[in-house]
Amino acid sequence: MWGAGQLIAAVVMVAAGTGFGTWLAAVTLLGAGTAMVYPTLLAAIGDVAHPESYGIPAAVAVVALVTALSGLVVALRM
Repeated sequence: MWGAGQLIAAVVMVAAGTGFGTWLAAVTLLGAGTAMVYPTLLAAIGDVAHPESYGIPAAVAVVALVTALSGLVVALRM
């Protein structure tokens, strides 16, 4: 999997890098790797999850709730 390999390489580059150029290359690889892996993930989920289970309003509400909770956790921890 070329995309997953790019993600691993990017994370290693961020951890080992000490300069802006290395980090710039790392985040570029990270973005490209994510762009290659993410559609495959969505396709895999779409194959097993029925789209009419709860409907779009419920899905949007769950995303809003998870986003709010993650923001609250960050606000409390920071």
